Amino acid sequence: MGRTLRLGMAAAVLALGACKDMGARGSANVPLSVARTRPVQFWAYQAVQPATRKAYEGRTGDQLTLGGQSFVVQFPSYAGPQTLLKPAGGGAGGDVFALAWAQPPFDEVYVASGGRVQVAGEAWK
Repeated sequence: MGRTLRLGMAAAVLALGACKDMGARGSANVPLSVARTRPVQFWAYQAVQPATRKAYEGRTGDQLTLGGQSFVVQFPSYAGPQTLLKPAGGGAGGDVFALAWAQPPFDEVYVASGGRVQVAGEAWK
């Protein structure tokens, strides 16, 4: 039993020694005194100005406008049933849909183009 206990302790020490801090980008292994005052870093989508390319080309970061609201296309594609969506407009390079129960102003819309439906969240100015 003594040998088993020693081998178990050695395995635990090796396992804990091999652990790597997998915090958010830029926040791993930050001293506590710095972490208390440093602003938190989050992943964000960068809006692309329509002047540099067409308003909507089906890529993440594209901007589109619907009824005075500005939306930014986000990474995830919509995987739900099409019956939950209703037409909300068009002319943004594809058909624009909203959830069947949603009323304007929308928090997010769904853009169908090229055989896929992408989520577009409202862009705050």
